[in-house]
Amino acid sequence: MLSTRSACLRSLSRSSSSFNPGAAARLRPTGDRIIVRKAEGATRQVGSIVLPDSVGDKVPQGVVVAVGPGSPHPRTGENVPVCVKPGDRVLLNEFGSQQIQIRDEKFTIYHQDDVLCALADE
Repeated sequence: MLSTRSACLRSLSRSSSSFNPGAAARLRPTGDRIIVRKAEGATRQVGSIVLPDSVGDKVPQGVVVAVGPGSPHPRTGENVPVCVKPGDRVLLNEFGSQQIQIRDEKFTIYHQDDVLCALADE
């Protein structure tokens, strides 16, 4: 089980070498948790009325800044690595998260199951 975890962590560190997490660099999530920097809400203008992004039905999204090592499989006990990596853009469940603030940056902690999907880069 330890070798699987080590391989997962090595692959994550290689794949995210160009990603800069900023203030979240000191955070290490446990288990299948991920730390996300949520995308800022944009505003749009309809005529002379400015509407914040929160007015519409929109699924929360953000950028993964840190991931945990994974969690043990309930039957086999083998480590199941987290399916996203730092730098991935993801769509998230609206509920079931914990918000934290480090310095002036806000982050949200989710379980892997709260990630709806990863967005492909264009």
